[in-house]
Amino acid sequence: MRLAISLIGLTTVLWTTAWSADLPTVSVDHLYYLRTRGEQVRKLSADDMIDYCIGQKIGGRAFDDLYVQLFQMRIELTRLQRIEGLSDDDTRVKALKKTYAAEFTLLSDEAVRVQRGIMREGVIAGETLEAMGRAQQGR
Repeated sequence: MRLAISLIGLTTVLWTTAWSADLPTVSVDHLYYLRTRGEQVRKLSADDMIDYCIGQKIGGRAFDDLYVQLFQMRIELTRLQRIEGLSDDDTRVKALKKTYAAEFTLLSDEAVRVQRGIMREGVIAGETLEAMGRAQQGR
């Protein structure tokens, strides 16, 4: 019970402080969007999350550059194998595949970090909506 009262008090203090700190306001609709986006993003695989980051232009320039670099590696691998006729046993093909795998892991790890951030943002938005609802009900 004390914890609940403390949390409500803390939420009220933070809400009042944030309100008076000239922070940008967020609409209730946007909070619902953030919560839903967090719930949906949670379901994405790492590969799907990479596509989501590229499509939504999130992840930053380094993320985009690494994605482009991986695409260029796929083009080079295709050229080596289909045009030059090199087999998987060729040292250049092996090296390119190994490099691709290592860099793809980096991109995938970064996409998962972005995913966790979006999910956390969704949780915070949900908690904010709940606190606002409790405040409106006078609890």
